[in-house]
Amino acid sequence: MSLDQNLFTLLFAPNKNHPNVTDLVDPSGTVHYHKRRVPGQEYKIEVFDPLSESLLITATAPSPSSKTKALELYNPTSVVEIKYTGTISFKWSFKWEEHDFEWKREQCFLIRKPDPPVLVAITKEANRQVKTAQVQMLDYNLNRFDIDDRKGLEIIILTCIMGMLACHLRVRFRIAIHSTRVQLESRPFAVSEI
Repeated sequence: MSLDQNLFTLLFAPNKNHPNVTDLVDPSGTVHYHKRRVPGQEYKIEVFDPLSESLLITATAPSPSSKTKALELYNPTSVVEIKYTGTISFKWSFKWEEHDFEWKREQCFLIRKPDPPVLVAITKEANRQVKTAQVQMLDYNLNRFDIDDRKGLEIIILTCIMGMLACHLRVRFRIAIHSTRVQLESRPFAVSEI
């Protein structure tokens, strides 16, 4: 599915001054979030507001490829757990307020059983035409539901995609190494150390 040019889009761009920081910027270059990978044995990322430099959320796990990650949202404090729930396919799930959400491939759905799921966010990976990963929040679909903390949900969805991309890119990198033994995959990833 392609992205809608009329909707608010964020791009994942490496920070020029700090190698462990990825900026989420709009197409005009305005930075909306800073994501920092904290070096260490365990996987930890922190997302900051670029203007106030206040910590918005942290995501932690024993390793980047862990199938469960804990997200701690600040101000107000709330803990959300994202889990890899796919057996054969790529699927991550989390719960926010009373709603269930599911990432399937590059799309995030609000699950409404027995009704069909509703698409609330979409992402596009970097490729030959698109130089960096992109994400869009589909506000027109989110407006249909009773969600009290919309900004908190936005931050959680963005952090989820950053955590999933880290896991996905590491698996892809491992597959490339094992399949060629010497030659690494030549396709560049703009979000290399998410």
